[in-house]
Amino acid sequence: MAETHTKKELITKVLFVIGVVILIFIFAYALFKFIPKVFSGFAAVGEFISSPFVSNSIKVSSSNTSLNSSDKFILSWKYEPKKDGDYNISYDCQQNLTIQISSENGPKTLLCNTKYNLKNAGSAELTATLKNQNTFVDLPVTIEYIDSDNKSVIASGSINLSVKNETTNASNTIIVSEPVSDTSTVDSNTTNTSTSNSTNNTAVKNTGTINYGPADLAITNEYALNNNTITFTVSNVGGQPSGVWYFDYVSPNRGTESSPVQVSLSRGQGIRFTLNLDSNTSRGNVAILADPRNNIYETNKLNNVAAIAVNGNNDSSYYYNNDYNSNDRSDLEVTDFAVGRISSSDRFTEDDQISEDDDAAVQFTVKNIGGESTGSWRYEITNLPYDNNDSEESNLQSSLRPGESREITVGFNNPDQGSYTIKVKVDSGSDVREESESNNTDSARLKVTN
Repeated sequence: MAETHTKKELITKVLFVIGVVILIFIFAYALFKFIPKVFSGFAAVGEFISSPFVSNSIKVSSSNTSLNSSDKFILSWKYEPKKDGDYNISYDCQQNLTIQISSENGPKTLLCNTKYNLKNAGSAELTATLKNQNTFVDLPVTIEYIDSDNKSVIASGSINLSVKNETTNASNTIIVSEPVSDTSTVDSNTTNTSTSNSTNNTAVKNTGTINYGPADLAITNEYALNNNTITFTVSNVGGQPSGVWYFDYVSPNRGTESSPVQVSLSRGQGIRFTLNLDSNTSRGNVAILADPRNNIYETNKLNNVAAIAVNGNNDSSYYYNNDYNSNDRSDLEVTDFAVGRISSSDRFTEDDQISEDDDAAVQFTVKNIGGESTGSWRYEITNLPYDNNDSEESNLQSSLRPGESREITVGFNNPDQGSYTIKVKVDSGSDVREESESNNTDSARLKVTN
């Protein structure tokens, strides 16, 4: 028994010694590894020292790395700063290449080899334009995070893109890429209630004349599949790629909602959308508007709008009532004409005096107070807030049933300083056989200041 006890004590002592040796080795390694860094940090006064566990690189990505001239693309980056600062963007000079960045006041041109401040943004929408045809360039873009105190570069990241400008042959057939689908839920911009609205996208083939100028989004083949499902096609019938884009839609009693960002449509490409509306959607019209903020330079904006009548859940109180004369022919009436501006949340704000930095807008209601459906019709807005008093006529609007009304909002970018009497006239093309045309016009005065 004594011998056994002695062996246990010996083993315990040996294990203890081994443990002490291991601890000493770990401590010595830690001193050797980290103390030089601590002292070098003290020596470099005023410099930013990165922790060995914190990255000083920014991860930069792009929605498209192989660009055609005039393509829009979204550049995004990820970084977790430990100090207050701003982001800068810059790109290397390339012959005949210009870059523009989208902003609230419209596109701005970025000078090459020049840093442009982006505040705390995590993404930017850019347009790359290559002037000469049949040319190709590489485009390195750099994002930097700058210390607010001493303006030093804390972190940076780069991405290499390519831009080409190729001559293409004319064709009357719209050729598209392979079918794609997107079943993501559409976000709501104007309501706090979540919706079950969703879109399905399918690439389609159409025939038609394709232009050679800028991009031109057009909505066609729009109709209701059932009480709560609509379908329509958005095609680029222009001569240049559209860049990334999205569309807004206004459904009865649900307000304005926006689609997810859509991929760029090449010259002649189109996508077929199937939109499932919320089950609580009322009877009325769903308005579709492609490129609602006019981010895309287009040859024609009038084909960006369409309206589709839906039965909804047959609750007709929102757009439809019995306040009409059943013995009369159809009779369009315009009421509640107002001028104002589009707010930052894409809502209409009535105001008879706005700044030239605002997006001007008009809003009015059109109602059929007659006893017959109107059939297709148009409206025209004249004396627009520009120096040359432009006018704009809509594309064909869908029919209004007896007693049905529709609220219409139209925005105008970059108004000119001055005072304007803006007028609207419904059935501007005399498409409707009406009981009376004395109630087809209205006007209001808008002042634009600097």
